[in-house]
Amino acid sequence: MILEQTASRRCYRFRMEDLNEEIVNQLLDLIGVSVLMQTMNRDSTVAMSNQQTLSFTAIVVTFNEERRLKDCLDSLGFCDQRVAVDIGSEDHSVAIAQKCGAECRTHAKVPFGEKVLPAVVPTADHDWILRLDPDEVIPDELAEQIRETVANADSNVASIQLPHHYYFRGKRLHTTRWGKVQYMTRIFHRDRVEWRVHVHSGVVAPKPGYSQIRIAATQTNPVRHYWIDSYRSLFEKHLRYIRHEGEARYARQERFSWTQMLRDVYQALRENLIGTRAIFDGPTPIFLSFFYAWYVKMSHLSLRKYERQVNKGKIGAANRSGVDVDHSSPQA
Repeated sequence: MILEQTASRRCYRFRMEDLNEEIVNQLLDLIGVSVLMQTMNRDSTVAMSNQQTLSFTAIVVTFNEERRLKDCLDSLGFCDQRVAVDIGSEDHSVAIAQKCGAECRTHAKVPFGEKVLPAVVPTADHDWILRLDPDEVIPDELAEQIRETVANADSNVASIQLPHHYYFRGKRLHTTRWGKVQYMTRIFHRDRVEWRVHVHSGVVAPKPGYSQIRIAATQTNPVRHYWIDSYRSLFEKHLRYIRHEGEARYARQERFSWTQMLRDVYQALRENLIGTRAIFDGPTPIFLSFFYAWYVKMSHLSLRKYERQVNKGKIGAANRSGVDVDHSSPQA
């Protein structure tokens, strides 16, 4: 009898201990869930606050860009304001922009789209500006990173560089100077930058005391830059740039030299064919390597022509605008 009671007490104690342990575990689970819910609510509140206070104006300058414009504007859906500035398109670019819900404006035709920005940016609804070319598309992954980066950026950040992949006739380039990931300034705070209207990049520079940051490239986040769709557009575009190269180089205090021209042409060809191994990448990269060497040569000859006009007094100091062509840009 005594043994049975003792055994009963032990069983009762065992069950109570199990029950207490179970209750404790349930309480801990409830506390953990409560803490998790509080954290999630706090993070959600912060995220919502950032979304409410963080706004973008996207600006796209168009000129006969009907082929790529829709994809470009659709990728900017995360921006609160989308502005398409047309500089004289003769195709359906304006109609496409309107259908995409962008605000459409017109501007007198200029040699390159960057020259439009100083007149358009002050009229934007928001301080943070995202400048995109009409042949560029922002992946969803990068769009999210842009919002997160700007939301967490220090107050001294003036501009942000985005990674780019270049496409030639619809295919991504892996060699030549256009084959590597390229970082270009595409986002800036209009009150924290100075205007430096260069072809392709360098449109703005941080004011003294401000800085520039970049979003690192992953395998899937770079901007898809559909750079050239045909050989015809390749030559049309770069012949237009060459006409401004002489003035740009002269403004940078460069002066024509046959020796320097030959040296630069050789260096351009060597860096593309050998340095990036384009010579082993097929006929298209090899062609582009020689094309860039030709472009370098023509740029020097453009400088020679411009310099002669200056020396003959045909171009006065007032006409030397100092428009620069950024040769660090892979587009040139």
